[in-house]
Amino acid sequence: MNSRRVVVVAVLAFVLAWGTLVSLAVQRFRNPAAPREARLLSRAEVAHHDRPEDCWLVIRGKVYDVSDYISAHPAPPRTITDHCGKESTMAFETKERGRSHSPQAWQLLETYLVGEVRD
Repeated sequence: MNSRRVVVVAVLAFVLAWGTLVSLAVQRFRNPAAPREARLLSRAEVAHHDRPEDCWLVIRGKVYDVSDYISAHPAPPRTITDHCGKESTMAFETKERGRSHSPQAWQLLETYLVGEVRD
């Protein structure tokens, strides 16, 4: 087999592997279960979930358990973990740099919904 064929085969294998990984990632982060009834949570309850392995965020009055997503987030984990157990609307809406997350990120966030904050 000449070197050109080896390169072509290697590139095709890489593309197929990459496509498979992306497909698996998308499946993992989609919520296959039926929508759950929203739980009403106090801010004190949310505050107990303040560690990376148990990380809940309050965004626009809703509570999200993002513990399983932290390792998949494209930015360093600290961009999320600094907000565990806290109100995080401003951080999510601005990424602390004045830019909002993409519509896809907002949609993905909904798959981590735990409930709503009761005031």
